[in-house]
Amino acid sequence: HGIEAEQELSRKSGLSARSSFTWMTARDGSTDLRLMNSPARLFKLNGTVPFRTRGLIGVEMLYTGAQKNYTNALISSSLLTNMTLSTRSVRNWQLSASCYNLFDRTWATPTGPELASPATVQDGRTFRFRIEYRRSFERRWSGQ
Repeated sequence: HGIEAEQELSRKSGLSARSSFTWMTARDGSTDLRLMNSPARLFKLNGTVPFRTRGLIGVEMLYTGAQKNYTNALISSSLLTNMTLSTRSVRNWQLSASCYNLFDRTWATPTGPELASPATVQDGRTFRFRIEYRRSFERRWSGQ
């Protein structure tokens, strides 16, 4: 059972914002116990702002509420921030650089009974660089 709300704003200039919030309770149908690895609250906020004439800056924040693992140990909530700098397409080329977990926060996800530790610590700050080329291979047919 739960509720989810989402809103989005977008402009032709490249300015955009989107947010979503989820509040839920997941329970086992036979025992009525709350399910493990099931956060009660999730929140996501992201936005894109034009930068100069051909660039975009994107920021994303992700919140996951506290959740319990299979031994009923409480795993702390997390708030992560990601950021991407990208170009708009120029002659079919697009470049981007992203930083995930920008503030290098320590966070973990609950484990199952197959692992001894109550949670698995996830990656710290990571980077991704991308070069993209798009080309249409459609044939143009002459009228015959």
